[in-house]
Amino acid sequence: MRSYSKLAEDLGYKEGGRGLKTPSKSTVSRSVKKLIDNGMIAVHETEHGTVFTVLKYELYQGFEAPIENQPGTVSETNPERMQNEPETNVERTQNENKNAKNNKNAKNAKKDKKDTSPKKRVRVYQESDIPYRLALTLCEGILANNPAYRFRPSKEDALQKWADVARLMMDKDQRTKEQIAYVINWSQKNSFWSGNIQSMSTLREQYDKLIVQIKNEQQNDQRKVEQQQERHIGPVPEWFKNRNKEQRDTSLSPEEAAYFEAERQKVLAMLGKRDTQQSS
Repeated sequence: MRSYSKLAEDLGYKEGGRGLKTPSKSTVSRSVKKLIDNGMIAVHETEHGTVFTVLKYELYQGFEAPIENQPGTVSETNPERMQNEPETNVERTQNENKNAKNNKNAKNAKKDKKDTSPKKRVRVYQESDIPYRLALTLCEGILANNPAYRFRPSKEDALQKWADVARLMMDKDQRTKEQIAYVINWSQKNSFWSGNIQSMSTLREQYDKLIVQIKNEQQNDQRKVEQQQERHIGPVPEWFKNRNKEQRDTSLSPEEAAYFEAERQKVLAMLGKRDTQQSS
């Protein structure tokens, strides 16, 4: 509810530094008439003043307009709108409460579905199971190196968890129980890896690196054995090096003589290799 003069004051504005500029009452009246002609507002005179009603408010605000307010229909009058406005607010509040309740019910249903979903069955290993025995082998190796080792949350829980990892190593990684047991024992005897392999999960992660190091160690051990064998071989007699047909023992059968000659050639080849390494 507003008068034309008050609307003019409300529409006042500052233009530059000249102070407040107010449109005239006639200008406001012409603008209101244009809005009425375009079906945008309705004007209703009362004894207390003029009531200006914005038509198609829902359309301007993004709401669905009632059927009677769609273009081409007769708009409701201001008194009807004022009468229906409280009811509209009540309905809107009821709809909001209903939507909130529906959202809450949907969340609760989702939570109940999650709680009632079947849980994954936990595998329990017996002491006679191969995965459990492998886990126990690792446990004994760790305790031999560190008797104060603390299992979390408990020793039995750790063994069950380690046994499951050992099963995965056999089923998915295609490791045999003998291979896993060998790597476990080797790691716990190695000065470096015994401090790093403290669980079956770590053993599985580092398994390939452990295999490479085990092979390198075996090759080094083989070289040491060959070198020791070579050092224990003394000077070879000239008759052994230059043995000819006349010097051969006639008591040997042809097969025995052939075998002896093959062994003699092996020894000479090994000695030649040793002499070449020593000279270099």
